[in-house]
Amino acid sequence: TAIAGTLEAARTLELDVREARVAVVGATGSIGSVCARILARQVSRLVLVARSKSRLQHLAERIHRESRAAVGLETDLERGLMAADIVISATSSGGGIITPHSLKPGAIVCDVAVPHDVCREVARARPDVLVIEGGVVEAPGNPEFEFDFGYPPGLCLACMAETMTLTLEGRSEDY
Repeated sequence: TAIAGTLEAARTLELDVREARVAVVGATGSIGSVCARILARQVSRLVLVARSKSRLQHLAERIHRESRAAVGLETDLERGLMAADIVISATSSGGGIITPHSLKPGAIVCDVAVPHDVCREVARARPDVLVIEGGVVEAPGNPEFEFDFGYPPGLCLACMAETMTLTLEGRSEDY
């Protein structure tokens, strides 16, 4: 859902993702690493941002085997974001790590993290930046979750939708 939403935002803003510089924050995590590997097949320049240099190097080696994208590694968040046209952020940081001055003018940011990685000031201080939520999907039918997730009716987190889908398919193995 993060990639689909981000690519749709880029198309809407007429940004060619093949030429864009894309940063994945939290690149060594479960969501970030999959996003990085998939995006590496579609973009020419990818920056992987995470805290562990050794885990970043391991992921970069895997990406080099799977794609032709030029891959940069960064452990400093500010440096990783400063030139990125597109950012997918999927950390477990606790929220608010991406600030208004961190982002390139006109950047597209897909925030998959819960709590959100993009701090609230970005919306107020940076009208030139598009921030989207990447982990929210519309559940089929008219579900009533009987719990307020903070989203409009029928919307839920992608991880919840995945669990529902697997359950409906009768799949109970560990992923």
